Amino acid sequence: MMQEMDEIDRNILGAVKKFSGSQAKDIVAALDKLRANSTIRARLDALEIQGYVLLDRKTERGKVFAFIALLGNEILEQEQTGEQASEKGSSS
Repeated sequence: MMQEMDEIDRNILGAVKKFSGSQAKDIVAALDKLRANSTIRARLDALEIQGYVLLDRKTERGKVFAFIALLGNEILEQEQTGEQASEKGSSS
């Protein structure tokens, strides 16, 4: 069952998309102003379980690489489309 996305999850997804293929530790470090690194890492793991991101633990021993999954991309696109629609609706 998927949980409701909050702002932190959306920020994590956005960072994973922006830095797709980077090490998870670097993405977590880039978001350190949101929450503690351990909290962001736990949320990143939860997003993997829910199918929003892919975490590659096998390519290089001792390193985890993060990639945006199709579902994660869809969520980001839906939110962007929704924001654009609400901006158009509020300007009339």
